[in-house]
Amino acid sequence: MKKTKARTGACNQVRMVMVFMNVLVGCQIKVKNNTIFVGANESEKKSDKLTKKLTYVKPDETFVRQKGIHQWPVWEKEESDFHWSYDITEECYILEGEFDILTDEGVFAIGKGDFVTFHKGLTCRWIIRKKVRKHYNFIND
Repeated sequence: MKKTKARTGACNQVRMVMVFMNVLVGCQIKVKNNTIFVGANESEKKSDKLTKKLTYVKPDETFVRQKGIHQWPVWEKEESDFHWSYDITEECYILEGEFDILTDEGVFAIGKGDFVTFHKGLTCRWIIRKKVRKHYNFIND
């Protein structure tokens, strides 16, 4: 994995978890343009391509404006812990809050300002540490 300088403390923590998961579980993990791509371990891979189940970036205001994110509906959830499965791809922009997404491929720390894509087929556990408010949009794949 290419060594890069972390932009924030949270990013540093995510990279530490990524290294841990890579060593412990053997997941393929790549970071490109602040997007984390996580793939299945060697025994689960069906091809050499990475399976993207969850991606996130810190977008600039131009990206937010061009996608019309502020026109999307808002979802709110208090501190909680629950399991969720995605039968459709969901994009969301985090307005406030902090939470972890636990998948069979890693742990992802998400917070204010992140743009997250939960891809169809993802099964995960949400651990909300601070109340979440997010704009969301569903994509028919």
